[in-house]
This record gives sequence, structure tokens and C-alpha cells, in this order.
Amino acid sequence: MLNFPLITYFGVVGSVISTVLSETAVTSVQLFYVRKTLNLSMIFKGKWKYFFAGAIMYGIVRYANSIFPGKIYFFGIEVFIGIIIYLILIFILKAPILTLANNLISK
Repeated sequence: MLNFPLITYFGVVGSVISTVLSETAVTSVQLFYVRKTLNLSMIFKGKWKYFFAGAIMYGIVRYANSIFPGKIYFFGIEVFIGIIIYLILIFILKAPILTLANNLISK
């Protein structure tokens, strides 16, 4: 419904906007219907750590992108930098996924 007008006016960015709005609407409706069944505060516990790590990683990779020329191998370096930064921050922040991974490994 939103795709056609947004793509017409904004091109690829319009498609991105439409997709994000659609996914947000679907997720909101799903959370609304399961709010009494699931403990939503438990689901979102610790999510700020992932968001924070992602935001810091984005800033660093964005800065690296402005320094490196637009070559494909520099893109690979940026991806590698992003992965390393994200993993380091997840360990520093002690994100809940570390406990889950440890439980899976120790079984």
C-alpha cells in the first residue's frame, strides 16, 4: 500500500521506509496480541546492550567508510571491523546471549 507512492517519490529510500513501517506495524500488532500471554519485560530485558553495541559499531564503520576508498576489499575490511567491534562490545556489556551460548556449549 505504501510501496508505490513512497518508491515513486523517494526511489530506493522509499522502499526502505515502507518496509520499516510495515515491519514495525506487524511487530506492534503481534506484541499487542501476546502481551497477556508472554512477559514482555523479560523478552526485552538486556536488549539495550545490543542496540548500544550496534550503534557504536555503526558509528565506527561509518567513519571507516569515510576514510577508505570505495573499493571492494575495503568493504571487506569495514565488515571485519564491524564484526570485531560488535563482539568486543557484547563481551564488555555482558549481553544475555553470552549466557545462552555458554549453556549450549557446556551441554
